[in-house]
Amino acid sequence: MDFKYDVPDPSKISPEYDSWKIALGYLLIAGFWIMVSDQLVIFIFNDIDSISIVQTYKGIFFVSVTSYLLFYTLRERIKSYKLLAMKLYDNYSELESTYEELLASEEELEDKIDELNRGKEKIYQQAYFAELTGLPNKNMLHEKIEEMIKADSSSKIIYIMLDLDEFKKINDFHGHEFGDQLLIKLKEKLIKILPKDCHFFHLGGDEFGILYEEDQVIESNIELINNILDIFKDSINIQGHYIYSSASLGISYYPDQANDGAELIKNSEIAMYNAKEKGKNSYKFYEKTMEKKIKDYLQLEKDLKQAIINDEFELFYQPLFDVEKGSVITLEALIRWNKPDQGYISPIDFIPFAEETGLITEIGRWVLQEACRQKKEWREKGYNDFSISINISAKELDDANFYEHLVEQTENKDMDCNNLELEITESDVMENLDKNIKMLDKLRKMGIKVSLDDFGTGYSSLNYLRKMPIDNIKIDRSFIDNIMANQKEMNILSSIIDLSKVIGLNITVEGIENEDQLQFVKDKDCDRAQGYLLARPAPAEEIENYLK
Repeated sequence: MDFKYDVPDPSKISPEYDSWKIALGYLLIAGFWIMVSDQLVIFIFNDIDSISIVQTYKGIFFVSVTSYLLFYTLRERIKSYKLLAMKLYDNYSELESTYEELLASEEELEDKIDELNRGKEKIYQQAYFAELTGLPNKNMLHEKIEEMIKADSSSKIIYIMLDLDEFKKINDFHGHEFGDQLLIKLKEKLIKILPKDCHFFHLGGDEFGILYEEDQVIESNIELINNILDIFKDSINIQGHYIYSSASLGISYYPDQANDGAELIKNSEIAMYNAKEKGKNSYKFYEKTMEKKIKDYLQLEKDLKQAIINDEFELFYQPLFDVEKGSVITLEALIRWNKPDQGYISPIDFIPFAEETGLITEIGRWVLQEACRQKKEWREKGYNDFSISINISAKELDDANFYEHLVEQTENKDMDCNNLELEITESDVMENLDKNIKMLDKLRKMGIKVSLDDFGTGYSSLNYLRKMPIDNIKIDRSFIDNIMANQKEMNILSSIIDLSKVIGLNITVEGIENEDQLQFVKDKDCDRAQGYLLARPAPAEEIENYLK
């Protein structure tokens, strides 16, 4: 801090020294003044009265001068002390202000520390607990398994993975908020039936995990599993809707079936997927053979993706004949996978898998593009008195870009939509009936024919059939296989044909393999017939013989 005066160094100030200096200065001045002034007065004045008067004035003058000198000396010294005191006061004020700032900074720092601790707790919660259910999550599961393994207990560690069946459909139909409420209700039900020594986890989505040591749980493994499955027997009230759900469970052991925690979790997941494959609402214990199935599954997925990239698919075509005229009226496009070093693979061996994995959407686009291209080529060769029929799946129909891609292909290939027919199974239509009806109606307005494939194997409801915007039904081959040997089945097929005609639908019967079956469909005035008796599926080059 700046001052107008020099301030003495406090360390150099001595009260005794200053006091003696003032006293000594006063003594010297007084002694000098007395000796000199007395001699001077005697020298100047001779009479005693004059000397007395002068001595009086001299005393007054001396006292005045010495008083002033004393005053000046003390004033300067006190002024120095005052400046020092002011500096000390200012320094004290500055220190006091700094102290208050430090206190404020300390409080702010404490607030920051509290905020950091809250953030740390929040991060911990997010890292180790599921937001929706508040249960420990997958990260906590891994840590808990490692902790139990390190404990080196002689007990087996058992892990159960639980996955809800058809949860996506519930979410799609009722909405994600509804699905979240279902998960919370199921969590509460599971907590009530799980033994206290079980560790319960929400792994994300509709997956839960249950971890325990065998010796700590009173129930046997089967008893515990049955208790878990039993909670799904009753409906659950969600927002006034009573929902029935089910779950698939996979169980594995440590150390018998796994070398570490990651393998324990993986094996339970493999067992759970096997349980789903066997019909859901069930459980499976891990077996070594299951791993091969998973590897085959992953390999098939890899091979299918590679097949799309390498253009390994081909289209075969199977004619549908006009029953009355005996001529080819439609060609159904049937995909074949010509796998290198293995030859042709039947659609039965890969189409269901493609639908399950979602690859069917990309494969379906290729089928549509190739069928339209081939139809254009045949038209340019003069073969144009037939339509092309293409099978589509529910996943394709649900694809957001399906309609745009269809329009693009028909326009690019200059294809008359009246010569295009799309076949979809009734079970696929029923997956999302209202939405699919709107899409099918949209397709028919373009001029595209819609055929209900495999009729009779799904819902087989005339009430639904009446609502569907379709032009043709293809009666599944299972209905015609035994009509010559079984009168009852013949009567059922006859009734289906008659009722379909009443509704105003064209009828195609597939699976014709002998003359008696063909004669039956002729007698029933069916519109189209398809089967190995008439023509087998063949590559485009061979099909041209029929067209000629």
